[in-house]
Amino acid sequence: MNDKSSKQKRARNQADAQFARPQQTDKDSAMAEYKAQAQLSRDKTERLKALRLAKEAAEEKAAPAKKAPAKKRAAPAKTTAKKAAAKKPAAR
Repeated sequence: MNDKSSKQKRARNQADAQFARPQQTDKDSAMAEYKAQAQLSRDKTERLKALRLAKEAAEEKAAPAKKAPAKKRAAPAKTTAKKAAAKKPAAR
């Protein structure tokens, strides 16, 4: 009887081990793939940023520096007829 239970335990342990190995390798390969994709994304972002900065620098050199347009003074507020009449002294 003891022999039968030990065979069952051994068989179960072997089955568990076979099942656990693929899960571990799947987990490891998934993590490796994730890290590789993240690195590719960082590299692409870095490359595109360098291209953008180079383009902006070239555009800045090509275009002469323009002065900012002078700000116009605000026009004095127009007074309405009622306000103008209230300000004028009444004629005698």
